[in-house]
Amino acid sequence: MIRIYSIFIFLILSNFVWSQGLNQRSIVINNNDNANYVNVKGVPIKILPSPGFVISTSFFGFTHPVAGSSIVITDLAADVSKSFLSFSSKELLKTGVVADSETMYKINGFEAMLVRGKQSAHGHIYNRLLLIVGNRNRTILLNASFYATSSEKHAKEVEDMLLSVIFTANEQVDPLERFDFSINVEGTILKPGNMMLTSMVYTDDGNVPSRSENPISIMIRKTKNLIPLSEQDQITLCEKLMELYPIEWLRKEGLKPKKLFVNGLQAYEMFGIGTNKQAFKNEMIYQLVVFDKEYYYVITGITGDKFNENLRMFRRVARTLKTN
Repeated sequence: MIRIYSIFIFLILSNFVWSQGLNQRSIVINNNDNANYVNVKGVPIKILPSPGFVISTSFFGFTHPVAGSSIVITDLAADVSKSFLSFSSKELLKTGVVADSETMYKINGFEAMLVRGKQSAHGHIYNRLLLIVGNRNRTILLNASFYATSSEKHAKEVEDMLLSVIFTANEQVDPLERFDFSINVEGTILKPGNMMLTSMVYTDDGNVPSRSENPISIMIRKTKNLIPLSEQDQITLCEKLMELYPIEWLRKEGLKPKKLFVNGLQAYEMFGIGTNKQAFKNEMIYQLVVFDKEYYYVITGITGDKFNENLRMFRRVARTLKTN
């Protein structure tokens, strides 16, 4: 879990002097709410979709099916000024994004930064736009990607959509609303995570990653099948997913996928105990993959303590999965 979210651990740097200059060089935008704005479930923002953009069914954000463009939305429990540093041109270069420019904005009174750049992936060159907006307690990232060969008109539509954002800082939102699936953690130590990307996350203390001495976490993500999967394909997928964890297995009896049904849906369960090759400590990994027509759901539980007790909890919680 720590590795999964390590890219979002912000640099602890002194930036008082740097931040004082923002107001003097920011472009001021005042967006007015109207009937065309869309409330984004689970995050305190509204946005004005450009023509062709619709809410995505495969990730949290918007997609343009014809142009192949996307805008992924991420909500972070972080000071926006530190996020500016974490997603600066220098830091983005480490992820393969070559930034062309950074422009500071003040959108409806909230500090914002728009980074424009390019990235090569899957044999294509993509334009990348990253808008960072928020306050001292919260950062919203709007990460846009579209083909570098796109027309200037489409490029402007994408940028206009990002800059149309209205950050409703005082709005109380439930981060779980963004997901069209759910689990029941009642009666357990698990709490909704304070940072959710494309996955639903619960931890023992509500922080992502957990700050407790013996962290416990469970994560659920939904993925669309690229091709129809046979039963053997499903088993192979489960095994490959388990191999992604940097674990040297000490107990392997649970590593053979066990078939079961969750609310009428076919699923495969696996678990194992081993030594994390990066953290150099023992961990238990629990995995349940549930298949539902063109989608599958991966439920992963991770703990470094009380393996038998937490295995029972992971199993009980995972079996409560409900899909909409």
